[in-house]
Amino acid sequence: MLTGSFDEFGFDEIITLTGKFSGRLLIWNLPHASLYELHVDKMVLHALFVDHKPIKDSSKAFDEIATLLNVKQGRFEFIPAEANEMRHDLSIDLNRVILDAAVALDEFKESLKSFLDDPSSNKTII
Repeated sequence: MLTGSFDEFGFDEIITLTGKFSGRLLIWNLPHASLYELHVDKMVLHALFVDHKPIKDSSKAFDEIATLLNVKQGRFEFIPAEANEMRHDLSIDLNRVILDAAVALDEFKESLKSFLDDPSSNKTII
């Protein structure tokens, strides 16, 4: 079992550390949800629960994981488990999700920077 907080590790670091194994990753004390439960086996997400509700749609699961990449507070606990002890509603490569979300965030930051740096406009942030 491994426990910690998002003050110590980012979600990408937690997944990289724990995702090599099989088990359940519990995440709680988040500003936007009470509890996440991820069933992970060797960097593949097989099930996701948000506030005890299963997320079975891959695009919704991707969005939830992308949200976790920006979390700065909360706690986590990884509980090792055999793959056959977990649900298998999904099959999502977590390396791909983390990479895709990072690229999307970088693209957003770049477009926002370009938008704000344009001297011909009178843009202000409120």
